[in-house]
Amino acid sequence: MPKITFLLLPLFGSFNLHSQSAFVPAFSTILKNDQGKAIMAQCSRSIPDKVTGYYDLSEAEVAKLDSNFRKLIYVKSTGCCIVRETIKNLDKYAYQYIGLTIGKEKYIYINAFAVDPTKGPDDKQKDWKETPIIVCDGGSGFWGALFKISDGTFTELAVNGTA
Repeated sequence: MPKITFLLLPLFGSFNLHSQSAFVPAFSTILKNDQGKAIMAQCSRSIPDKVTGYYDLSEAEVAKLDSNFRKLIYVKSTGCCIVRETIKNLDKYAYQYIGLTIGKEKYIYINAFAVDPTKGPDDKQKDWKETPIIVCDGGSGFWGALFKISDGTFTELAVNGTA
């Protein structure tokens, strides 16, 4: 009987864990550091503690966020107001980013708000690229999280409460 040998080839190119974590949002903006205090004035969710300052993000820092973004879907919310919530569909949101420091560590604070992917945020939020979006309640349609630039991890996911 002849010996049969199988050659297994990847169906879709090589497997790359990095590409599994990457996500580049359709709608995102980098806010200037002078918007730091305003973006931390969230109405119905926790914000990071012990923020020591704000700074203007670089494109390289945002690229690092993008290359790790899908890791966020494994994080459960811990702060006020909805606990153990996860964010599964990253495409449903627009994102505002601001650089902040806690001690000597640099982070990106993500302020996310739900949008119609076919219309984008300009449909209802004309100034979203310059002004922090602050909404009371709204549940998982509005959330924030910290991205630690040095190690590519997410913490402090907080989802808005509901009325």
